[in-house]
Amino acid sequence: MGVKRDGMSGFGFYTAFVPQDIVGGSTYNGDTIDLQGYNTCTFAVIFGSTAGSAAFTAQYWNVRLEHGLASATGVSAWSDVTAVNILHSVYGSAGAYSALTSGICMSILLANIGSTLAVGYVGDVKHRYVRMVFSDTGTCSTASVAAVAILGAPGQWPVIEPVGH
Repeated sequence: MGVKRDGMSGFGFYTAFVPQDIVGGSTYNGDTIDLQGYNTCTFAVIFGSTAGSAAFTAQYWNVRLEHGLASATGVSAWSDVTAVNILHSVYGSAGAYSALTSGICMSILLANIGSTLAVGYVGDVKHRYVRMVFSDTGTCSTASVAAVAILGAPGQWPVIEPVGH
């Protein structure tokens, strides 16, 4: 029997933040990710630079996770994800964020531009939705950002049917 290398059929891939330029002084909410039917969630965030990246020396972009409760009309009660519900190895301007309750999972400095960083959402049994929020400390230069949510361990497998089946 040959080696199976397929990983696609065990995962769901969703746009968490449409590729765009984000401008300092503003807050940007990512797309709402519905976790129903999945048991794991990882975000991959891609950072690129545009004009004026040198301003990142004193300022930085914060990436925060929020989770929301389900209601009859969709999402209600967005709140910051606590540190115990975030898996990451990203250090920010204040060092490791493992002691914070602000939902911040990473801070993006000039050194991170051109990188892909990941953060895992552990979650809990009451929150069904999760999203990323981008905001700056100080007034940052414009940065190009995109993010993908990778949901895994589905309750029903495979997630994606092969063509013709």
